[in-house]
Amino acid sequence: MLLSVQCFTIRNEFESDIDATLSELEDMGLKYAELAGYYGMTARAFGAKLAEYGIKASGMHVGLADLESNLAGLLEEAAALDCPHLILPWISDQDYSDGWDRFADRVASIAESIHEAGRQFSYHNHAFEFAKQADGRTGFDTFFDSASPHVGAETDVWWAFVGGEDPADLLRRHASRTKLVHLKDGTAIDSDVHAAAGKGILDWRSILDACNEIGVEFGVIELDNSPYSPLQVVRESCEYFRSMGVTA
Repeated sequence: MLLSVQCFTIRNEFESDIDATLSELEDMGLKYAELAGYYGMTARAFGAKLAEYGIKASGMHVGLADLESNLAGLLEEAAALDCPHLILPWISDQDYSDGWDRFADRVASIAESIHEAGRQFSYHNHAFEFAKQADGRTGFDTFFDSASPHVGAETDVWWAFVGGEDPADLLRRHASRTKLVHLKDGTAIDSDVHAAAGKGILDWRSILDACNEIGVEFGVIELDNSPYSPLQVVRESCEYFRSMGVTA
């Protein structure tokens, strides 16, 4: 598993100074970043900027509206970035109000088109996907049991934990879907502030063992809100995961 960082974690730093931020990531030894926009640049220009610091795009977060209305344009951007993964990071409750199986049908053609273009579509979870449905199954399980084989999972282990799942068990349950994992920790399930890896409450040994077992491609460090300097939290998380045997 290769380490990456979700750029949303350091969004304010990118807005303030792209070069200084990328220089920090380079100094951490990070070779990959998962994108959440281009900070006023074109996709091609942002990709060139990443390359200046030896960083490649491991994936890109794209909204449902864009996927449904501008998929050809997004695939052009992914090609310009040489980005292998297009990831849907969030949906509203209205999007799955007719059932998770119906939502799986809705994104099937998107996943097929992305697959035909030689790239991978994945869905990133929060905690709400793990609410039990009328049949006793979670929305997450219903969605992936119904989804096209070309729909992957970007499993956010913290949000899965908040939703009541054992992250390692969840990863194994959907092993064939999961090439991307968000590596996020926290100290309390009711807090919006996250933690540097190893300073929270997740059992990282069991999670990383599961990641290795199922062949996760990228482990992506992400914090929605950091307890102190986001770049420092990312650095500490990198150091922690490397101490646990994760590849830079």
